[in-house]
Amino acid sequence: EVGNVVSIRIAKNEEGRAKGFCHVDFDTKEAAEKAVSLAGRDLDGREIRVDMSEPRKPRGEGGFRGRGDGGFRGGRGGGRGGRGG
Repeated sequence: EVGNVVSIRIAKNEEGRAKGFCHVDFDTKEAAEKAVSLAGRDLDGREIRVDMSEPRKPRGEGGFRGRGDGGFRGGRGGGRGGRGG
């Protein structure tokens, strides 16, 4: 409906169960923008949320508390607070 999907990565928990969200790569920026326009639509009884992601910064830029070594490495714990995943 929006364009060609290059890949899909489904986020999973420690037990291997889906967390309720995924990352989808499209072949063009236009296809991704069309996908974003679907935000709020119903899919199997649930409202979908669609966002564009930003590329990760290279290691060594910034980091947790200014350490400059790539950021936070500890566990964050907890779930997604009832946000669907």
